[in-house]
Amino acid sequence: MKKAQIQMFETIMVIVIFTVLIGIGMIFLVYDRKQSATTDYDEASKMTSIETALVAQNLPEIVYVTTSKKGEMNIDTGCIDIEKVNSFRTYLATNPDDLWYFDRLSYSTIILKEVYPSMREYEIYSREPEGSFSTHFVEIPVSVYYPVEENYNFGILQVEVYS
Repeated sequence: MKKAQIQMFETIMVIVIFTVLIGIGMIFLVYDRKQSATTDYDEASKMTSIETALVAQNLPEIVYVTTSKKGEMNIDTGCIDIEKVNSFRTYLATNPDDLWYFDRLSYSTIILKEVYPSMREYEIYSREPEGSFSTHFVEIPVSVYYPVEENYNFGILQVEVYS
């Protein structure tokens, strides 16, 4: 009877050790999946920030457009027309619930910072979500065109996207 009890005890110990090893493996697997999901979410948030920054930089409402002698429109996506920015800001101030821009820019803040030769700042668009959120910044160097003076300055288009 003793020999049968020892064999039974050995069998139970093997099952317990095997179960503990499977449990430890499951814990590592769940931890790895959690880290992977967090990384995927961060990457998706950064991609959304970059997409929003590109949409903001290429908004026809603020981008500088020239007309050639042939009558063709030339769009300079790296240049922001300050008069258009002021008109756009006025429009958004009078129409704060315009969903067309919300669909494209979502919850974000877009600021044009003029860096050289003067230090000016223009808040172009701002919509923040309620509650807690994380943010991602994207900065794009741009030229700032003053059509009245026909002058170019250097600036940075700063896009802060909330997620």
